[in-house]
Amino acid sequence: KHLVLIATFAIVLSCFKNSEGLKKNDVPTLVNQFLAMHVQYHSLNDDLSERILDNLITSLDYGKYYFYRKDIEGFKKYRHKIDDYIQNNQFDFLDDIYSVYKKRVMESNKLVNDLSKSAFDFTVDEKIVVDRDKVQYAETRKEMRDRWRKNIKLQLLNYLSSGQSLEEAKKKLAKKYNLLYKRAEEIDEGKLLDRFMNAFSMALDPHSNYLSQEENEDFSISMKLKLEGIGVRLRSEDGFVIVESIIAGGAADKL
Repeated sequence: KHLVLIATFAIVLSCFKNSEGLKKNDVPTLVNQFLAMHVQYHSLNDDLSERILDNLITSLDYGKYYFYRKDIEGFKKYRHKIDDYIQNNQFDFLDDIYSVYKKRVMESNKLVNDLSKSAFDFTVDEKIVVDRDKVQYAETRKEMRDRWRKNIKLQLLNYLSSGQSLEEAKKKLAKKYNLLYKRAEEIDEGKLLDRFMNAFSMALDPHSNYLSQEENEDFSISMKLKLEGIGVRLRSEDGFVIVESIIAGGAADKL
């Protein structure tokens, strides 16, 4: 297992593209490099194709708050074809899946903005299942709306428990999901292919990952335990990076 992990990382770290990101023509070569060095899998098959699709869908909608059951049923036509698509350099199926995802994110963003303005009764006992393996994909808009309502109610309760007012909590929640919507809009071909390559690598075994250039840099920093920057301490708040303080002796402190 250790040899598999080391070999996989060697492949990953040797496959990074320039800052413009991956192109569709790059994928078959990268896939072949993974397969050439993997201990168990040396060729694509229908079993891997199924797992690639499942991993890709999970990466886009982990909590099952975007795709409907009918969407997933529609994607099943690709289950045993992805291996052939890779070999033939055909990736229209990715555009199809992403177009549905983008549409669902837009619908959900409108739904969240609408629900966040609603009144919530926090005295009513309700249950929400957060384990995705125990949750089915929604079949109707009504079911999806109720799922989001409970999710938003739970998040508002978390904000309230930290001492924030209901108005502040609703504003932060709306800002959070508007930012998530913008990030979904910004997924270009390179970022979508990054997700696909990671879905493929994890289909081989749970210890294999494909890292984008930015992820590789973060990985290198974590391994070296060294980061040279501008000399400020940062924190994340509602999806935004905020300067918390200037580090004494750092670059910013010397300006």
